[in-house]
Amino acid sequence: TVLFYHRIADYGRNDWTMSNRTFVRQMDWLRANFEMVSLEEAQHRIRTSDSTRPCVSITFDDGYADNCSKAVPYLIRSQIPCTYFVTLGNLISGEPFPHDAARGDAFLPNNLDQLKGMAAAGIEIGAHTRTHCDLGAVTEHRQLQDEVVTAGEELQQMIGKPVRYFAFPFGQYANLNPAAFHMAYDAGYEAVCSAYGG
Repeated sequence: TVLFYHRIADYGRNDWTMSNRTFVRQMDWLRANFEMVSLEEAQHRIRTSDSTRPCVSITFDDGYADNCSKAVPYLIRSQIPCTYFVTLGNLISGEPFPHDAARGDAFLPNNLDQLKGMAAAGIEIGAHTRTHCDLGAVTEHRQLQDEVVTAGEELQQMIGKPVRYFAFPFGQYANLNPAAFHMAYDAGYEAVCSAYGG
């Protein structure tokens, strides 16, 4: 099972925010009942059906600065593998995500120093488009290429580590795009994730 989280914080509750206490309780329960594996290992086991114990892979979408307060340090200390998908445009601009701004929330995205620190500590950084757009609605080849491929290449240059995975924003069936899957494959991504499955 691949679980995805967004924002772990003790203020500004919404549908994609979980408290630090609840997050730690969940991780502790998962560690006691499942094997915690990287996305790479989960991908291997999915392909080969080679798993002797139920396992879980932890991922995050978007890239919220609040995650670096307690949640990410907890994962690092506990040696829980994690893949952290980042929206490049917000990383560069420092502006809140559009879905937060639309609700009047000004939650900050991660900055480059935070991402470099995570990557250096063993957190896998993945691409999550440039603008957190609905890729299911994108029909223009150049825009799709920029969101899926170019943004990932720029993120890789910025953090100085390989960016091997891509995750669709929103992730439901209507938000998927067959052309984006092909682009991701041709660009050398090792896997693509969505909330729907992919």
